[in-house]
Amino acid sequence: MSCYELVVIYDKEYGEVIAFESDRFMNDSNDIVNEAINLKLFDEKYRDKVRWAQCVSEYEFEYIKKRR
Repeated sequence: MSCYELVVIYDKEYGEVIAFESDRFMNDSNDIVNEAINLKLFDEKYRDKVRWAQCVSEYEFEYIKKRR
């Protein structure tokens, strides 16, 4: 499994870090966003609010999960 992270900034006061695992290997941020939408982790209407989407190490993934 590969681990991914998305940062979504909804407005200047509120943002969210979304971390998830997937069986798919994705190295394109658009693919990562599409997978997160397909997994229903956030709504399609916020696609343009994504600041970055990237693959992260298992260590980073565990750190993000603990901070939530």
